[in-house]
Amino acid sequence: MPWRNSRSRIRRDGTRRLCDSRGVETAEEMDAGTLMRLRRDEVLRWSYAAALRHVPQLATPSALVLLPIGVVALLCVIPPAGDSLVVVDGRPELVGPASAPLLVWGAAVLVAWTAGQVVVFPATVLLAAGALTGRPVSVAAAMRAAARRLPATLVLVGVAVVMLAAILAAGFGILTVKAEAFPSIVVMAALALLAVPAVLAVPVVVLEGRSAVRGVGRAYRLAARRFSKSVLTAVLGAWAIPGLASWVADAAITSIPGPAMPILLGLAGSVLALVVTPLQATVITGVFLHLTALRCNEETGPEITRVLRSLPAAPERPRRLVPMLVASLVPALLYGATVLVNPLGWPEVRKTVVTWSWRPGLVDDGRVRPHMGALRSEILWGLHAWPGSHVTVLIHDLDAPALLTCADPACESPTYEYAEPKAHTFLAPATAGAWLSDGRLAMTLWRRIGAQEPPSLQLELLICDARGCAPASDGTALARPTGPFLDGALMALAPRPGGGLVLATAEEEPEDEDSDRHLIRLVFCPDLTCARPSAKEIARIGTHGGRGRLNDFTVDVRPDGRPIVALLDGATGALDLLSCEDPSCDRLRSAQPVAPGPERNMGQFDRRPGLTMVVRPDGRPLIAYQDGDGTVRLLDCLTWDCTRTEETALSGAVEQLATPALVLDRSGRALVAFHDRVHDRIMLATCEGVRCVSAPVSRTREDTWTRLAITLDSRGRPVIAWGDGKGDLHEGDWQLMLATVTAPAAAPSPGPRPPQPNATDQPG
Repeated sequence: MPWRNSRSRIRRDGTRRLCDSRGVETAEEMDAGTLMRLRRDEVLRWSYAAALRHVPQLATPSALVLLPIGVVALLCVIPPAGDSLVVVDGRPELVGPASAPLLVWGAAVLVAWTAGQVVVFPATVLLAAGALTGRPVSVAAAMRAAARRLPATLVLVGVAVVMLAAILAAGFGILTVKAEAFPSIVVMAALALLAVPAVLAVPVVVLEGRSAVRGVGRAYRLAARRFSKSVLTAVLGAWAIPGLASWVADAAITSIPGPAMPILLGLAGSVLALVVTPLQATVITGVFLHLTALRCNEETGPEITRVLRSLPAAPERPRRLVPMLVASLVPALLYGATVLVNPLGWPEVRKTVVTWSWRPGLVDDGRVRPHMGALRSEILWGLHAWPGSHVTVLIHDLDAPALLTCADPACESPTYEYAEPKAHTFLAPATAGAWLSDGRLAMTLWRRIGAQEPPSLQLELLICDARGCAPASDGTALARPTGPFLDGALMALAPRPGGGLVLATAEEEPEDEDSDRHLIRLVFCPDLTCARPSAKEIARIGTHGGRGRLNDFTVDVRPDGRPIVALLDGATGALDLLSCEDPSCDRLRSAQPVAPGPERNMGQFDRRPGLTMVVRPDGRPLIAYQDGDGTVRLLDCLTWDCTRTEETALSGAVEQLATPALVLDRSGRALVAFHDRVHDRIMLATCEGVRCVSAPVSRTREDTWTRLAITLDSRGRPVIAWGDGKGDLHEGDWQLMLATVTAPAAAPSPGPRPPQPNATDQPG
């Protein structure tokens, strides 16, 4: 045992005479059992045991100083945060950039917390030393002693800042030279471990009264005898175990459903805030006393005596501290109640990372499955919420369209299947889909007929439900390609109010290679089998955009059965609308609510603007689109043919373009989901006409470019899907996200109704 080499013997009265070669008598301050306990190697065990036994007393300095700072910070951070706060999964989250007042306030809170910790931690070290040696110290005496050592403690803070700066500089230097993160992390971790003994300077300064510089030197001399054990004990006890406990508590509490979660989360945060500092101070003080007790010999015997005699002996009853500690939990209850009641009207969101548990090489049960490694943000195609809790995402895979279905909001075990089992017979370009009123999905696919080259192709219709897809009819062709390539074709699909479907296609004119004209054709299906489709050419439109991009072209049907087609020119930003005056589209009225602008560079066509459209119950279209400079706009048609419109901008101009998503809620308001590339966040705009209120939904990675999809769940709440990040799924660079807005931001107040179509506006 480590104490066998020390010079000691038992006196007649049963106490131990310690370090007796110089006659230094310490039995009055500490009995032999205490010294033997300090010399044992189980520093972490007996330090934690002492800390937990004396938590009320050890946590009092934190409750007196740090909790008031936290309460003031919590109350004062709300105004600077403005509209950037969102309650995500039961906790407030800053979504968007930090404003200048928020940064200033955050810096002020950090300075105040550091100043409070300069007094709190040394005082807790004194209390911990008393608890470890059996000599209780009063809180008031500990705070006064810590205040007297404030100059030396401030110097220690400066030393810590210099050490941290040196570690970061070394890490960034290695990163600059090697251009790899791993060597930089290894170097910073090694330097951090070498800097750990410096924390022992706090008990040296507080308990032995040394200066800061001499305290750092003595700390390293003490740790040199058992460097690895001392560093390991300090790292585990002061940082690793408290961090693990915080993570476990957070994971356990956030999995609790219902309104109790925010309150429990606040209570857990307050308890951990009160307990962590006592645990850290007790472990570090225990390591110091252990190393000091091991050095007790002829030359260093007075060291332990000075430590013991420096403790102010003024015991107090811990039970008096319990009411104050209970009162310190009130801020946690206020936090939980504020989040639960949400009096400030923050948006509330339930967010799911659909792909968090996906791994390559999933078990294949013999069916042909899509390759998940091919998932990217740009292939997100549509979203639908089935009756109940099922949610399906339409994925445009590199091979053929696929359906990803979540059985519950958590989406822990999603299914990912091709829309049609014989996926190898289909080609991916120009897929269109539409959600039907009965909850099913109608989808068009190009099927390869035969094995000859070039292949013979025909467009077929599939009807899908939550279990899978099946052909609507046996081999009926909705259309055949007019040219040798499919990447110049656009198509869109929409249900008809009385049953059936209408398919709109826009194909480049094949007769002239330099032509920029598109042939617009409608295909009418009288029912969902579409066994007898009828096609009609309705217009030819000149355009520079739309090559192979579905969201540049869309179709919808008014309640009276009249189709309307919208086409966005990807090069000039012009928006054309073709409105049928009758259900069979024998007569057509065209309008151009957005005039063409300067033609964009052809090299920018990789990511072009897109549009989405819905038709309101009164027959007036509503269009959300992104123009040539990347601004998301909402176009409100005041007449059925969009000859009179109003427009509003929902975002600023950006270089990276991403098509917004649009849906009508149950009250007829427009819900527009779009990607705010300036601030890297997903936004949801709630609009009455063109009066819109936008609120953040979630942060996105800085490199995110994504399509968006939006729908309403069975309770009428908006559900948004997007791809976060870019690159490969299995390298962690991309994730498929779902967010349900359980409590949206305040909607705009209804204004005067727009002019309703009169007799002259109606088709004659």
